[in-house]
Amino acid sequence: MILKSLIISLIITAIYSSMQEGMLLGNMRIGIKKFLDSLGFSDFWHKPFCDCLTCMGGIYTVILYPLLYGFSMEMLPTMLVVIGLNSIISKFLSLEL
Repeated sequence: MILKSLIISLIITAIYSSMQEGMLLGNMRIGIKKFLDSLGFSDFWHKPFCDCLTCMGGIYTVILYPLLYGFSMEMLPTMLVVIGLNSIISKFLSLEL
């Protein structure tokens, strides 16, 4: 489970880092925000999709885990570990800036 969590966490970190301004997926982040706004979602909903590495852990684990490993009851504890890992990684990324 730890290895699965680490793999998913690093994938999410790569997505998050790539969505920053000036990076490869920077325009995709803007598009996601505009799409969520057009659906009537508030700024609060930007966080789990593209603005907060820790928040992205929950949504993206639900998407990535079944794609990589199939459905399993192990997904919930894996999600919690991913959120914890992303929280730690987020602290290191904020020190870098």
